[in-house]
Order: sequence, then C-alpha cells, then structure tokens
Amino acid sequence: MSDVFISYSRKDKVFARRLFDRLKQENYTSWMDWANITGGSQWWDEIKSGIDNAHNFIFIISPDSYTSSICHREIEYARLRGKRIIPIVRREVSKPQLAGQWIDKDWEAIARANYDEMAQLDYVHFRKKAGFDCLYDDDTKEVVNPECDQETSDADDFETAFAKLFAALKHDPENARLHTRYLLRAQLWAAVPAEESRRKEDGLLVGQEIDEAEQWLANWAKQSQNRRNQMPPLAPLMPAPLDLHREYIAASRTAETARTRRLRNIRRASIIGSLGAVLATLVAIGASLIGAQAAEQLASVSPTLTAVAAQVSAGEARIESLRLAALATSELNSGDSLVATLLGIRALRAGYTPQADAVTVAALSENTAHVRLIGFRSAAYSSDGRFIVTAAGDQTARVWDAETGAYVRNLVGDSSAVNSVAYSPDGHDIIAALDNGTAIIWDADDGEYQKALIGHTDTVSSAAYSSDGRFIVTASYDGTAIIWDAATGEQLRTLAGQTDAVYSAAYSPDGRFIVTANTGYTAIIWDAATGEHLRSLTGHTDAVSSAAYSPDGRFIVTASYDSTAIIWDAATGEQLRTLTGHTAYVQSAVFDPDGITIVSASGDGTARVWDVRSGRLLRTIGGHVGTLSNALYSPDGRFIVTVSAVDWDESVIVWDAVHGEPPGTLMAQAQMTRVNSATYSPDGRFIVTAGYDAPAIVWDVTSGIALRTFSERSFGAAYSPDGGSIVTANADDTAIIWDAATGERLRTLRGSTNGEVNYSAVYSPDGQFIVTASTGDIAIVWDAASGELIHTLAGHRGDVNSAVFSPDGQFILTSSWESTIEWDAVTGERLRTLTANTSDVYDAEYSPDGRFIVTASDTARIWDAATGNVVRVLAGHTGGIYDTTYSPDGRLIVTAGNDGTAIVWDAATGEALRTLAGHRDFVTSAAFSPDSRLIVTASNDGTAIVWDVDYQALITYACAHVAHLRDFTAGELQRFKIDNGTCPQSAYADS
Repeated sequence: MSDVFISYSRKDKVFARRLFDRLKQENYTSWMDWANITGGSQWWDEIKSGIDNAHNFIFIISPDSYTSSICHREIEYARLRGKRIIPIVRREVSKPQLAGQWIDKDWEAIARANYDEMAQLDYVHFRKKAGFDCLYDDDTKEVVNPECDQETSDADDFETAFAKLFAALKHDPENARLHTRYLLRAQLWAAVPAEESRRKEDGLLVGQEIDEAEQWLANWAKQSQNRRNQMPPLAPLMPAPLDLHREYIAASRTAETARTRRLRNIRRASIIGSLGAVLATLVAIGASLIGAQAAEQLASVSPTLTAVAAQVSAGEARIESLRLAALATSELNSGDSLVATLLGIRALRAGYTPQADAVTVAALSENTAHVRLIGFRSAAYSSDGRFIVTAAGDQTARVWDAETGAYVRNLVGDSSAVNSVAYSPDGHDIIAALDNGTAIIWDADDGEYQKALIGHTDTVSSAAYSSDGRFIVTASYDGTAIIWDAATGEQLRTLAGQTDAVYSAAYSPDGRFIVTANTGYTAIIWDAATGEHLRSLTGHTDAVSSAAYSPDGRFIVTASYDSTAIIWDAATGEQLRTLTGHTAYVQSAVFDPDGITIVSASGDGTARVWDVRSGRLLRTIGGHVGTLSNALYSPDGRFIVTVSAVDWDESVIVWDAVHGEPPGTLMAQAQMTRVNSATYSPDGRFIVTAGYDAPAIVWDVTSGIALRTFSERSFGAAYSPDGGSIVTANADDTAIIWDAATGERLRTLRGSTNGEVNYSAVYSPDGQFIVTASTGDIAIVWDAASGELIHTLAGHRGDVNSAVFSPDGQFILTSSWESTIEWDAVTGERLRTLTANTSDVYDAEYSPDGRFIVTASDTARIWDAATGNVVRVLAGHTGGIYDTTYSPDGRLIVTAGNDGTAIVWDAATGEALRTLAGHRDFVTSAAFSPDSRLIVTASNDGTAIVWDVDYQALITYACAHVAHLRDFTAGELQRFKIDNGTCPQSAYADS
C-alpha cells in the first residue's frame, strides 16, 4: 500500500516530482505513473491498482490536467472507490475556459462531474508565477525546461502550502488505512465468480477480523453523525465506506455463522450416517447365512465411513487454519509480529490455506528479532556496539555479546536491586543505579567492583555519563539529581529545588546542559557547570518518566505517563510536536544516532518508532508478554533493544531497526522502479532481473547479493542455455547480448527505428538463435552468434508481449492482445492460432516435453499442443495473469497475477497447491529454478522474491526464526484456544 496516489499532467511532471520527493522526506510513499505508458489494459490495470492501494488521492490542478482524459479517468475511479481526494492548485483554471475543450469528447460528462465534485473540496494552493510555462516534448515524453517548476517559479510558499497538505493527509489516518485495507479485500472477493463458492468464501474476513471491521463501520458512522450535528454541518468523514465495504463485511459475518452451523451439521450427519450404516450392516449380516458374504458387506461400508471422516477432518482443519490466520492478521496489525508468526505457523500446520501462507510471510517480514535474553529489567549498549549490559531484578548485572547473545560475564553488586545500567563513553566502565540510594561502578573488562557513589537518600532511578566521560549525573526519588566526578567519585553539585521524584537525568551532547524528568509533570533543563535551573518543559498531563537530547543537542524528547511523548526545542523550550498512539503510559523515548527517528517504550507492551520531522508513526514493535520499561538504539542505529520489566516477562529483545522484507527478497529499490522479469541461470546459482526504470541485475541466489549491473534500461533478461551470456530486451528497440561473467557488451541486435520497445528476448534451446517480442506488432528471430536478423514474425494486430521457442527448437509461440500464434522456427511460417482467451494474452509457454502449452490471460489455460484444444483452465487469481511457466520436471505450473500473488498449480490436475503472497503490487513474472524446488517472482513493487515451492519449507524457516525467542504463554494459549508446542526446537536464551 502507499500513502498517496498523485494524478498530474505531464506538463506538471517536474512539480509532481518535487511533491513526491517532499512527501518521501516525511516517510510518505507515493504512487505516480512515471513511465507514461498510456495504452493497453495492463497500463490501466496498474493505474487502478495504484489508486486502490493508496490511502489518499492528490490531484494537481492545471489547465492541462483538467483537459486530460487520463486524469479524468483517474479522478472518476478515485471517486467511485470513495477515496479521500485532495486537490492542489498549481495553475489556476476556470470552468468556461475548460468546458470549451470538453465539448463533444466522449469523456465530457465525466469531466463536468469531476469538476463539480472538486469545487466542493478545500484546495491547497501551490500556485506558480506567470511566465514560467513548461514545454513538453511529445517524443521524449519529458519537460524540456525543468526550471519552469523550481523554487523560483513558486508564487505560494512551498513549505507553507506543504504543511497544509500534510495536515490534511494526517487527518484520521486510521480510517483511511482501514478503508484501503477492506476495499482491497472486498474487491478480490467480488472478483471471484459466484459459482466458485469455496474460493469466494476463502476471501472473506473471519473471526476477530469481522469484529474489527464492524467496529470500523460503526466508528465511521458515529464520527460522521457528529460532524453533521455541528453548526454549520460538516461533510461526512472521508474516505467513506462504500456499499461494497458493507456488502463484504456483512457477507463475512453471514459466512462465519453458516460455517459454524455447517460444521456442526457435518458432525451430526457423520454420527447419524455411521449409526445407519452399522445398523444396515448388522441387518445384512443377520439375513446372511454365509460368513464370507457378511465380511464383504462390512468391507463395503468401511470406505463410506472413511470418506465421511475425511470430509469432517478436512472441514475442521480448514476452519481452524482460517481462524488462526485471522488471529495472526489481527496480531500483526497491532504490531506483534512475533505472536503473529507463531499463529501463522499453527495455521499452516492445521491445514494449508492461502490466508495462513500470506500472513506467515507478512509476519516474518516484520519479525526482525535476533536475540532474546530472559530475566532483565534494563539494558544498555557499549559505545562500540559489541556488548549489551543488562540489569536484573536481583543484585546483579550481566554483559552479553550483542551479535550472538552469548553470555560474557556477571557483575555482582551489593544487596540491592539494580534499576538501570550504562556504559562509560570509552567502554571501560559500567555504572548501575541501585534501589538502596547508591550507584556503583564496575570495570567493564573484568567485572571488578571499583567504587560507589553515595549521597542520595532514596532510590537512584538512573545514572548517565557526560559525552567526554568526565562526569556522571544520577537521578533519585529523593527529588534531586547529583553531578559526580567520574574518576574520583566525588560529589560536585546537587540539582535541587524539586519536591517530586526524579525519574531520569541525561547530559546534552556537548555536556553543557542536563535534562531531568520528574513526577511533577515537567522536565527541567539545568546548567551543568553551575547547577542553575534554566527552564521547565511544561505540557504533559502526568508524570514525565524520561527525557533525552537529540544527537545534535537541538531537541529533547520526553516520555510521560499521559501516554504521549513530546519533542521540544532545547534552546527555547517550545513544544514542537506530540507523539500520540500508545494506549498506556510511555516509559521512555530516545533519538536514533542520526536524530531522524525516535523509539518509545510503553506499558501497552509495544515500542513505537516515530519520524522526528513529522511526528508520524513509522512502525510498531510487539513481541513481549508484558509492559516495556525502555527501548534504545545501538550506537550505529542498526538495532533496537526493547526491555520488559514485568515479573512474568523480564526480557530483552534485539531487533533490526529497519523493516524487513519477505523471506528470500533479493532487492528493495525505489518505489518507482518496477521489476518486469526474473529468471534463473541454467545451473541455478544466479538470477537475472530486469525492470522498466532500471538496468538488468545479476544476483547470487545463496547470498542475495547483487553481483553486477548492466548499463541499459531493460524490460526483460534471460540466460543462454550454457549460462555464458545474457540477452536483455531494451526500451530503445534493441536487444543486447552480454557476457554473463564479466558484464561486457558482446553485440547489439537492432530492429526498426520506429521507437518500439522490446518486451522480451529469449534464446533457443540450442543457443543458436534469439527471439524478441516488440511493441511494433512483430517478433524477430536473430542469429545469436552474428546478430543477423533471420525472420520477422508479423501477424498480430497489437503489441507482442512474449515470444518463446518450443523445447525442441522447431516452433515459436508469440502472444498478443488477441491471440497466441505458433510459428515454424525454421521458415518463419505461421502455423496456427489459439484464440480461446477473452482478453490480452501476456505470455505463452510450452511444457518441457512439448505436449502442452499454457497461456496467461484473464485466466491461465492449458492447451493440447497437437490439437490446439483447451485441456484445462486454471482459475484462482482474482485479476489478469501476466506470466506463466512449467517447472523443468513438468509437474507444476506457476502463474503471476495482477492481484499481487503467484499461484503454484499441479499441472496434471489443475489443483492450486500454494499461493505466494508477499509482494505489494502486480506480480509480473515467475520462474522455477532448474531443480524445480524454488520459484523466483518479480513485481512492480521493485522486488524479486525467492520462494520454496513446498509450503512446509516455510514452516521450517519460520520456526528457525522464532523458536529461539519464545513460544506462546499460558495466557495466550487460553486466549487463542490452542494447545502447546508450536515449534519442536523452541527454547529460550539462557538466563
């Protein structure tokens, strides 16, 4: 999903890019049609998908956008989907000026309706000055004078306007997010034909998901009614639920009720049927005089009973899988990826369903935990990031290897509990704050006790070093903070004057100031040299639990028991923004080493990552059983450590600071980069990918490392049969042959000069020839050695989407919008046409033995290669199919669809075996590894993912990533209604 879809005229492309980049600075993702491929159903499908997947729709108003049929189609679609539309004015327009250009257009009525709808909305003005007209080149599709839309052209201040736009985007983001989420699910469900009742039911919400969706509808209705009750009345909250939303949620509730009733009836029928069968058998036995005859009748009953039992068992397994998958989805949405992964594993083990597969993959991508240490209340990194020191509820602290979680040494204090720990900047010392009113210092290298800091009269809550290591500041419940000489332990000055307990004290990066947090709802900034009280930070409505400086010293973040964190200007004390979202007290909040993000820890059991500039919530981290006492970054910012301090948890977990990708992801480029194809080398060691906005890249399959990048922008890439070379199909009407090992360009295959785009290029089985598919309605056969053009295959009436050789090299299949054509590869003669498809044919492939052909269109169809008859239809995707291929052993077929999934099929029966759901946009290609064990998929979301064909491998992989963390607690087992033992090797780190 993306935050924003941007609709614009090509003459406003430079400004649109400025807006795109500015939104990106706020960590907002935007969907834009950079490529300008303005034709064909695939393009329009991508536009619709971009709008469907966006929480907001921005329309850049100008005379050119308001007279663009494409922009009006986009606006109309956004309106039909109930999207929140935000119009921004770049160039002023008037209806009379526009209407003259709408007259007699087939989209005139749409344009007028769109204009009237926009007139009712609040505009955001990003107007430009007169005299800065943009010139657009129809051939290159680019603005030729980009200075026409730079800062100097702005009439309205860009940042002021952006602040207003951003405020609109941030208004009730949860409503927008749920609107998008349920709309996508509802559309997929509605696209399934009614006669496919099993698959249609699979697309519905289940269990707790239904409760949450019904609550969303109720909340929207309540808020909208409140808005109407205001004077003057306000428009309903946007985006608004559609009839499709309501129909989908109602159907989910109905199916849930029916499913429960159906299972109950199956059980009842199985019992009655079994009794009836047994009675009938007994009667038959009694009427028979021959024992053998009775035995035969008993045997005839057995398969019936077995079939009934199997039906009941399969139904129960499927329902249980769907139930657990729904619970996993709910946990993942709340930020607990660890529990979601455990539930996903249980769902897959109960019985395979696409929902269980998808949520397990999604949970694994979010579950970035590496190490879990048990029995600790506080943690801190060494300055070099190599070690973590933890404080337990007893009188000890322990040092651990930060990477492996291996125990290093024990630090023994006196007879008092350790509240918090910290390393000195040089890493040689460790200080601990104790319950008995003292702080003690250990030698970090050997664990030897060095000295105690004695002076407080109550619990010491925290202790921290100055950045140069010369001083220490301690905070205490006695209402004071004390500054100490770190070398001698001498008490230098006391920061007094507070009557409230001080929860934390921290130095500014330059050591000039100290900020303290106290129970009196304030944080106080002090002069570290004099102890003078400089200013108070007042704004919280409950106790302030922690306060910390940003790395550059410009900002302070405070955490509070009022469930918020606040960012302050350190110089002026001005309150800049409030971070809201936690549902319980916030115990701590700290900046990352770059000052870009903040991580907060809360009593709601989660840590949350926030963007400093915007205050936007970026990520929620769950995984602990109880409340969190603090969270911190590693010195290099790569990891986040979360700490739980409740008696039944008391654990420390180390997480990746950045979101993960689904297992096996090869790449995650900029959102505007779309990956069109991915295919294996003949030996299975490498994968080559190609994308519209990027060159082809070769990847090492084992490590996922990019080995080399080719210099040309390409749509497709494929290895030669011997693996020695790679051919790429390029956007400039060429195909290029490269040395696979060195990346050297060997030769260029150039067809016409009409600006066609080559969609694909592949070798013949013997490596002697190459066939390319082009937008010029043709395919071309080339001599691979010389680059000479051999044949031009002309016969389609539209773009040729793909072209491939038969396994024996005698034939070529080409696919286009209306049909698939088979050609004689030697003579170039047209042999026959396959025409059963009802929409664009994006791909056609032979089976390895050449007996069958599979095509990708509205559905996938298997054809008898000898007769040209359709053998089987593979119906499972909820949209068009872009690619399909057989496994090398011929047993399986994989299809790639615009519903964001790939499906693995049994080639003999047409049964769907596994749904691969992990991409965030159309899946454009899918290919098997040479041993048929793996599949690589490519997507418009900018990634390629390697999958195991067998979903059991996903269970094994998932267990390997969570077993060392934890299994379900007793309370979770009861709440989720499951038994124990998710992963056999489940174990905790040694405490």
